[in-house]
Amino acid sequence: MAGVTAAADAAGERFAVEFQVADGSWQREPLSSCHGTRFEEALPARPFRFEKGLRSFAGWWYFATTGMHIGFESWLERDHLMLMDFDPAVRAVASQPFWLCWRDEDGRSRRHAPDFFARRHDGIAVVVDVRPDDRIPERDAQTFAVTAEACEAVGWEYRRAGDLDPVLAANVRWLSRYRHRRCLVPEVAAVLLEAFAGGRGLAEGAELAGDRLRAELVTDPQFEFPAAAPPRGTRPGIGLEGLPAAAVQEASWWEAHIAEVVYGLRPDAPAGTMPRPQYDPGRTSLTERERAKAAELSAAGRPVPASTVKHRRQRWEAHGLAGLVDRRAARRMRPAGRADDRVVDAMRQAIGEAEQASSRTAGFIIWRAREILAGAGYDGACRRTGRFTGCSARCRMAGR
Repeated sequence: MAGVTAAADAAGERFAVEFQVADGSWQREPLSSCHGTRFEEALPARPFRFEKGLRSFAGWWYFATTGMHIGFESWLERDHLMLMDFDPAVRAVASQPFWLCWRDEDGRSRRHAPDFFARRHDGIAVVVDVRPDDRIPERDAQTFAVTAEACEAVGWEYRRAGDLDPVLAANVRWLSRYRHRRCLVPEVAAVLLEAFAGGRGLAEGAELAGDRLRAELVTDPQFEFPAAAPPRGTRPGIGLEGLPAAAVQEASWWEAHIAEVVYGLRPDAPAGTMPRPQYDPGRTSLTERERAKAAELSAAGRPVPASTVKHRRQRWEAHGLAGLVDRRAARRMRPAGRADDRVVDAMRQAIGEAEQASSRTAGFIIWRAREILAGAGYDGACRRTGRFTGCSARCRMAGR
């Protein structure tokens, strides 16, 4: 037993920890002396990056357990942070809590900042590194192994967290929206706690609590049912009527691809289908998925840049299927193009006068139209070159 303790002490002395204290200053201590340090309240050891174009997606998660915002550097980190907030055994969490420093076998200085430091209600500390299971190169695997060794030396639990069950993540994400204190209604919470005491299915618990909850909500003078939001899709003035079938079919083709970019799955995906890795919202950013879709379509013989995918995604989110329709398919050019209506009327009058005389040329029609316009006080341009000098334009003016 003494030998094991000595080995642990030696391992603890091998490592050092650098961290920020409340006033922003830095401290460096041997790991063996940091067993009781409250790293769950530590400032991040390194800043989070939010620059455009990064492969990862950083942000802040409202940790309802403590009422604090905790940083994350990827959606997978966010989901694990969300699960820790959901875990009743977790008391507090900090992100990037410290730099763990050591020397490798070659004597080179190494350091690593774990993703999270969690403190459970029983006092046990848990150090967490988050990484997708298929994205761990050998160097990172060695880093995680050394971190696990360091944690064991000081009695901390170490966890390398990977991919999550998408159903679990989706359910907890939905529930997390109601963890905010603004959603707490003590009377309703008491009913729910009673209905779900001991654990039961959602439908069963809702049936037990539903009538009572509905009665409380409906009779509350401060409660009103909001009007149903209009379904996402075609907005007023943006319809599909009168469009060629080919244009609608093309829009539907785009919709399937855009839905995969936004949600990870195509609308026709069978139940239980998992997102392809390059379209998994839990592992990739929206920008990455747009780039992946552009690469996929280009490889399939339909070259499009990522900016086009982004533009169509924005149109689809704003207007639904109608937003993906090529509006050029529905445009109808005026017979006279952009010409002034007064010029058009003058041309039609001149053409009418010339219809009975086959010898009248296009030059006469233009000259006569100028005369008519001058008599009407028109001082705009009426050049010989342009849309109205050809026979086809004359025919359009005459309605032929």
